[in-house]
Amino acid sequence: PVLLESLRRLRDRAPSLRLVIVGDGEERERLRAETTRLGLGDVVHFTGHRTDVPALLAEADVYVLPSLSEGLPMALLEAMSVGLPVVASAVGDVPGAVPPEAGFVVPPGEVEPLAEALTVLAAAPERRAAMGRAARDAFGRRMTPARWAERTTAIYHDVMAERSPHRRTVLP
Repeated sequence: PVLLESLRRLRDRAPSLRLVIVGDGEERERLRAETTRLGLGDVVHFTGHRTDVPALLAEADVYVLPSLSEGLPMALLEAMSVGLPVVASAVGDVPGAVPPEAGFVVPPGEVEPLAEALTVLAAAPERRAAMGRAARDAFGRRMTPARWAERTTAIYHDVMAERSPHRRTVLP
């Protein structure tokens, strides 16, 4: 709903903006109703479940993740890996994954900062392209196979340490 309201506010400033919402879920019908209520039926397209997400990302100019709660979303990383600038909520590990040169991290649930970030990107194709390159570079630096293996191993060790019968609990 925050993204839809942001888009409504941008209509006059950036009339060429289009939003594609990919996926199914329990919020889909509510978002469709909100789209209709805001008069955005001509600019918002719901694709439903898709298996060709890489092709959809290749057609996009910007990736937007207006979540209220996340860990480290794979969809965000996928978008960065193909060179899309991102606008995402500052939740979970998102702020650490998106450097300032690769996109905008905005407060969760706030319409105006999201709308402003989209306005900047809509008005500046060169900046969008530069941010997309920076997103791809940041993904390449931070998300190498060795780094994934390192992180997975660390998680494994943490979990195993918690389950160890020799683990001591220290009371305050």
